[in-house]
Order: sequence, then C-alpha cells, then structure tokens
Amino acid sequence: MSVLRAILLVAAALLLAAAAQSEARRIWIDSDAACDGAARHDPDDCLAVYALAASGEIRIVGVSSVFGNVGETESRETLHGMATALAGDGIAFPNAFPGAGKPFHRQAPPAESEAQLALCQALDEAPLTVVALGPLTNIAAAMTACPDLTGQIERIVFVGGRREGHVFHPAEDAMPRARLGHGPIFRDLNVELDRDAASQVLTSGVALTLVPYELARKLELTGADLDAFAERGAAADDIAANSRNWLAWWQADVGREGFYPFDLMAAAVILTPEAFVCVTSHASVRRDAMISLFGNLRVLLFALPPDGTATRPIETCLTFSHNGRELVRQLITGSQEESAT
Repeated sequence: MSVLRAILLVAAALLLAAAAQSEARRIWIDSDAACDGAARHDPDDCLAVYALAASGEIRIVGVSSVFGNVGETESRETLHGMATALAGDGIAFPNAFPGAGKPFHRQAPPAESEAQLALCQALDEAPLTVVALGPLTNIAAAMTACPDLTGQIERIVFVGGRREGHVFHPAEDAMPRARLGHGPIFRDLNVELDRDAASQVLTSGVALTLVPYELARKLELTGADLDAFAERGAAADDIAANSRNWLAWWQADVGREGFYPFDLMAAAVILTPEAFVCVTSHASVRRDAMISLFGNLRVLLFALPPDGTATRPIETCLTFSHNGRELVRQLITGSQEESAT
C-alpha cells in the first residue's frame, strides 16, 4: 500500500507540474544577441535570455533572431550556443528561428522568414507576450503576414524609446567624463535600425511596454556581479566571461564602474514587475525637434503628459520601486542581498 501511495503521489506531482507549465505565461523572445566577448558587443541580450530561461516561471514557446547589434546569422549562432549551454545545466531553451537580416519596409516587406512563420503559428495556438530585445522587424513582419492573429499578442515588452531631447550619454554624471563630448553617445539602436517596424508596431494597437535607456541607466552591473553570476553554472560562467571585455570598455571609455544592462530590464519587467514604477505615456515615431544634429530622422518618442503629437497611450517603465534594484540584480547574481556598486 505504501509503495502504491508513493507512486500515486509522484504521479499527482507530475500532473500538477505539467498543469502549472501549461498555465504558465507564454513568452516569445526576439533577440539580436551579440554576447561573443568582443569589447564593443553588448552581452545584455544573453543576460536577459538567461534570466527568462532559468526562472521556471514562464513558458518560452519560441525564440527568433534578428539583425541589430550584429548580423542575423551571428545572432542566431549565439542563441543556438546559449541553448546548448543551458541544456548542459538542465535548463530547457529552444533553438532560434532565423529572422530578418534587414529592415522592414511597409511597401516592400522582406521575404518570409522562419521566424515570421513560427511566430504566426505560435499566435494561432494561444495568446503570448513578446519580449523584443532588438529591432522590431520580425514582429512587424508577422503582423503583416498574419494580421488576423495580431490580437493574440497580449503585450510587447520592447527595449527602446526616449523622451524628446534626451541624448544617451552614459558618462553624463560620471567624472571626469561628465561633459558632453567625453565618452560615447549611444543611439536608440533598436528603433533607429528599423523605424518603419517601430511605427508598424506602435500603430497596431497591441499593448506596448517600453523599457527605455532612462530606466537601464539606474542600475550598473559590476565585476562583482559577474563573479556571482559565474557561480550559477556553466552557461552563466560562459556569459559572464563574454561580458568582461564589455565591462572593461565601459570602465575605460565610458568612465563608469559597471555597465547598464539594457535588455535585462525587459526580462525583469516580465519576471519581477513589482521592481518597477511604470506609468502611462503617449508615444509616436517622429523627428526629435530638439535634436537636429543627425538630420530629419524619426525616432520613437514618449511624452509625460501628452504633448499633442503622440499617436496612442502606452506603458513606460521609468524607475525602480523601493527594492527594485535588488530584485533585478538577483535575477543575475541569484543572491538575496544586493551586491555593492
């Protein structure tokens, strides 16, 4: 009887686990992963992917690669390498579907990609949330290919957007590189590499959460954080090692002790929404009239309150809650206490 009872208990536990997995939030990750150890290649995609894959709280139903920080092929190879490394640590992560290698154009959309078709299929099966870590090309292409399924996208969490007149200058409050012209000026790359895709997504009516630079600059990941991260397994150790040159570049050229983990913030919005203060803003893709240095180029701008030019209300996450930094840092370090910064 005791053996039978044990078998029944194990079976019940397995059924409960399967039920929990089926009810878990369905997530699609779209990424321009570039975490290959190069000094100017941002490892934040891989930090975000690791946090999502290791959480156990969501169901990753698909992954797609897109051009951006690197070419689409390199991004896909990086994501495939991550899938292999994560599997070695017992963490399931699907291989990436190849996506767009060039920008989306409404009048002449790019040829069908496996990513576009796979995303449409996933949407046909059930609603899902998209975590967009690169340009929105694959998402816009899917919206064009299967417009009747656009309503199945519950939300898009997108790393991009800024206020009018805001220059992405990481050294703006770090001496001795505090004056504009010292240290690099970053672009809002996910928007600027494909403005048409950003406009398509914005006007689609799908719920959109922006995770802008303005939020990411409120947290720095340091060498101590990477040390703690490396202890979490072979996959984490590999990502941490490939982040060292990026960290060294930030310290030497940007003038900060750590780097801003842009894409990790998007993962955190999914996994620890209580870490953030998010508000309703109004957004549009248009020229930034306050910055004319780069010509008449359109960017994704959000305004608080509406400035009369916005197309629609969206959600924008701008700062942390009282313990938000600790919660986000723990997604990487796995520790219960915030590392020193």
